Amino acid sequence: MLALGLFPELGYLGIWGKLVAALEGLAVPRPSEKALRDLRRWVGAAPLRALFDIVAGPLAQSGTPGTRYRRWRTVAFDGRSSIKVSDAERNRSWLAKIRYRLGWADYPTVMLMTLVETAHAA
Repeated sequence: MLALGLFPELGYLGIWGKLVAALEGLAVPRPSEKALRDLRRWVGAAPLRALFDIVAGPLAQSGTPGTRYRRWRTVAFDGRSSIKVSDAERNRSWLAKIRYRLGWADYPTVMLMTLVETAHAA
């Protein structure tokens, strides 16, 4: 599931190939693209949700030097709006196309915002 999110341009079989590349010479089954797609739908978002629940949250203890300014935690955030997705009806139904100076983009884009805890060395 993570690999599908990290390498969307490869497709199911391309990602499967990367996952089993080190197992060359072994009798590794090669599922069809449909089987991988069906498996992804069956598994759903639960594995990614579980991973998020594990890693999301503050890392530093409240007394760790450099992680606070007065009573506030120090954080950094960054946004990106240029992750392009295919111009399919399903994507257009929930994603917007971005506007450039000369008009609209030809494809929908994902807008991503990341927030991370920061610290400086003492």
